[in-house]
Amino acid sequence: MKVMVVHTYYGERGGEDAVYEGEVALMRSRGTLVREVAFRNKGFGMLKFFFGLWNPLSCFRIWKEVRSFRPDVVHVHNLHFAASPGVIWVLKAMGVPVVMTLHNFRLICPSATLFLNGVTDTRSTRVAFPWHAVRSRCYRGSMLLTFWVAFVSRFHDWIGTWAKVDAFILLNSNAANLFAGSRLHFERDRMVIKPNFQEASQRPSMVTGNGFIYVGRLSREKGLDSLLDAFSGSDERLVIAGDGELRNMAMERAREHRNIDYLGFVGRDEVSRRMRSAKGLVFTSRTFEGLPMVIVGAFAQAIPVIAQSNDSLTDYLSDGHNAILYSGKDGDRLEDAIRRFQALSPQQYQDMREAAYQTYLKYFTPTENARKLTALYRRLRVGWRVIEGDRSGRSPDRSIGSARILKAH
Repeated sequence: MKVMVVHTYYGERGGEDAVYEGEVALMRSRGTLVREVAFRNKGFGMLKFFFGLWNPLSCFRIWKEVRSFRPDVVHVHNLHFAASPGVIWVLKAMGVPVVMTLHNFRLICPSATLFLNGVTDTRSTRVAFPWHAVRSRCYRGSMLLTFWVAFVSRFHDWIGTWAKVDAFILLNSNAANLFAGSRLHFERDRMVIKPNFQEASQRPSMVTGNGFIYVGRLSREKGLDSLLDAFSGSDERLVIAGDGELRNMAMERAREHRNIDYLGFVGRDEVSRRMRSAKGLVFTSRTFEGLPMVIVGAFAQAIPVIAQSNDSLTDYLSDGHNAILYSGKDGDRLEDAIRRFQALSPQQYQDMREAAYQTYLKYFTPTENARKLTALYRRLRVGWRVIEGDRSGRSPDRSIGSARILKAH
């Protein structure tokens, strides 16, 4: 099978870039012939940004790559903004099946996170145009840039670009429900739930670690302020790895409190080493997430998670099973979750570690991910959509069923 994978690298490296590279390497290791077509937002950034509506150079490049490679399937990751959604029109004009992974919510909200003015806000999913998001300056603090990001997505909705995509990969059922219920009205028989993966070379040691670790962007929507407040009043050790606009706050708290250690940005190997020595991962994001790779990495090392509960995590995190969840409301804040974690007996803690690792084995292994991707590509190659006039899903070769969100089995 020949698969072409299209992705735009962000100006600063992020989790989507790692997922793209990981899936390409995984499918190659399983014998799939893969052609990468990568775009980059660095260099002539503002020019590329405003051509994010329709970039003729990107479209021409895609046309050339398809003509020379002749893929069976094209897998699109990030199009924002150097590639542009215009490439979808080129791919469909050339008769190539297209699957697109929706790593975030940018198609329905310019924030990409549904986080506006300090709270989760889903109004953008329903309105004709998200003027409230534009006024909030949720994209890079600019009303103009926020308007343009929103307009690009809405424009391509109006002209039918997203309807040309044969299948969408969502990372959890909450995201699928949001897109299905949004003004985009993505059909449920076009959506597949497939989580990310991470390699784990061997079964992790079950030796109890010391303290907690936070890995991620240092920002308000990620809950850094509540994280620092909780551990500033605690004797528990906290290691923070990451960078972002609130780095100065993290550095200041680390200077004031000996139990807080701020590392700044560190590489994946160092994150893994630090995580192995921790007894728990703290994940304080206030927004709807896709599937944070840091949680996958923690479960791969049998590390339980303390997390603020929301619908995007319920597919994989269960309170008292592989995680301690808190609502963020009075009487159920991060401090309370830390105390619940501390109150676990040694056996309860080991049971939670085992449950975390079993969750990894069930959902997040390379083998499981390759199986799901291969099955999806094969279905696309033989005909993804339900045959016109037959919504029963009886055809085993051309249908994956209808009227429900499907997990790739």
